[in-house]
Amino acid sequence: MEEKKVYTVTEINREAKKLLESRFFSVKLEGEVVKPAISSGHCYFTLKDIHGATIPAVLFKGTAARMGGYPEHGKEIEVTGSLTIYERNGRYQIIVNHFCLKGAGRLFQQFEALKQKLKEEGLFDEQHKKPLPKLPRKICLVTSPTGAAVQDMIKNITMRFPNIEIYIVPVSVQGKGSEIPIANGLRLADSFKPDVIITGRGGGSLEDLWSFNEEVVARTIFGCKAPVVSAVGHEVDFTIADFVADVRAATPTQAAEIVVPSKIELQNEINSLKIRLNQNITSNIRLKRQRLEVFEKQRFLVRPELLLSERSQYLDDLIYTLKRNTSSHLNLQEKKVQHLNEKLQLKSPKNILKSRKVAFMTLINRLKSRKSTLLQIKKIKQKNIEEKLLSVNMKKKTALKKNYLLQGVKGLKNSMGKVYTAKNKEFRLNIEKLEVMSPLKQLSKGYSIARNEDGTILKSVEKVNKGDRVKVDISNGILDCVVEEKKTLNRKVL
Repeated sequence: MEEKKVYTVTEINREAKKLLESRFFSVKLEGEVVKPAISSGHCYFTLKDIHGATIPAVLFKGTAARMGGYPEHGKEIEVTGSLTIYERNGRYQIIVNHFCLKGAGRLFQQFEALKQKLKEEGLFDEQHKKPLPKLPRKICLVTSPTGAAVQDMIKNITMRFPNIEIYIVPVSVQGKGSEIPIANGLRLADSFKPDVIITGRGGGSLEDLWSFNEEVVARTIFGCKAPVVSAVGHEVDFTIADFVADVRAATPTQAAEIVVPSKIELQNEINSLKIRLNQNITSNIRLKRQRLEVFEKQRFLVRPELLLSERSQYLDDLIYTLKRNTSSHLNLQEKKVQHLNEKLQLKSPKNILKSRKVAFMTLINRLKSRKSTLLQIKKIKQKNIEEKLLSVNMKKKTALKKNYLLQGVKGLKNSMGKVYTAKNKEFRLNIEKLEVMSPLKQLSKGYSIARNEDGTILKSVEKVNKGDRVKVDISNGILDCVVEEKKTLNRKVL
């Protein structure tokens, strides 16, 4: 039989601690606080339930600082923590990580749920916040008529500005169902058309302030036409009404100070503004007077006709300069147009053809003259040869001379034939060139030349308008046409 292990007390307490902490790492307990004792900042107390069962509890210093205090004796609280065993004496206990008054946890959850709901609906948005008037004339207080809060607000309002009208709408601000009177009181106050509504109460527990966390109060505040100031509890207390209201005041006393300005301070501010206004008016008058004195010394203001005369003379100069420049510009443009016309005439196909024809006729005359000269030379030579043949043996010399003469004539004919052929070939080439360059040759191919009424050749449709008369040269005549429509084509000339 295997022998069982023997544990020490420390070992068994440690094992039990591990089991307990793993099983009950985070638990919630509720009960009554019994005899809390504070040592070195830590709080040791006992938590007892309605059956009389107890469990030791420890709240360490850091947690207490985070929670803002220690639990009080006799209070019913809810705690969240982990179970453990203190190894030295084997006593199990709960280490408290969080605690609150019994029921406060449930209320807090309700608070957060309603807050999130209203936020998502936009009731907290800044765009819905109404501004407070600079100096209200009528203020409605929706609060308890017997509490210290209403007395503090009345006192501060009358002390800061005694002339303000104060209306009190008495309501119950604590207890079950008190949210209904508060909501009704807000509606009643809003029906009076006041400048501002203040609702709130003095400090208290979460349960005491809970009426201002109810949805009906929040929605009534949101629906008021007059701006609403929420003044519930102390500075550390926050309610749903604070988030919905147009302005949140930490206390009722502060609400009065926010809503009502100090009359003395306003009077001081008005006096200061009066002084500044008088100074500005005096300074402005002094400045205007100085400028007036300067203007009075201006000769144009004393004698305005001088300014008119100078402006008139300046206008005449401008007119003269404009006329001179316009005339000069027109003359220059006319010279340019004349020069372009001359160049155009030189480039005209008619003039070119005429010039080529003159050159051709000159060449024909030169050829005729050359031919006549050669014939005369030939006759003279022939005459000389005949005279020499007469002085020699007629038969012998005549035969020889005749043969020589025939050879000379033959050579002359060959030379003249070659010259004539070459000149004739050159002539024909010139004729062909002239025919190629002749506009008449182009007209015979189907082309035409358009001119306006003054004979100017048209190169663009922009030079004519609908209804203009146009003359069109073709191969065998001239057409007189009227423009009925024109179209612009983006043709590129190679």
